[in-house]
Amino acid sequence: MEMEYTQKLEKLQGEADTLSPMILQIRAKELQDLEARINAFSQAAQQDIVNKREELYNPIIDKIDVAIKAIAEEGGYKYILDASTILYGAESENVGTKVQKKLGLTP
Repeated sequence: MEMEYTQKLEKLQGEADTLSPMILQIRAKELQDLEARINAFSQAAQQDIVNKREELYNPIIDKIDVAIKAIAEEGGYKYILDASTILYGAESENVGTKVQKKLGLTP
């Protein structure tokens, strides 16, 4: 569609001086319609990507959440924090390896 748009635009620009105002207006409207279709397609494709990403990631995120909760219950932890969100914290136990083991990612 983008190639078609570009070709039609170039053709219109090349013929603009020789076309009647009515034909020029019709062709400009065709270009606007094609541009709208391109934008609609692009938005639909982006939404499809977002939906597919969620479809693929959600089961993984759910498994990780279950593993973290199990480690918290087994270890009696009140909080398990992601280190990337902590500005300061006293040294404590890193349960990341326990979560990985619970998920079967490490022996």
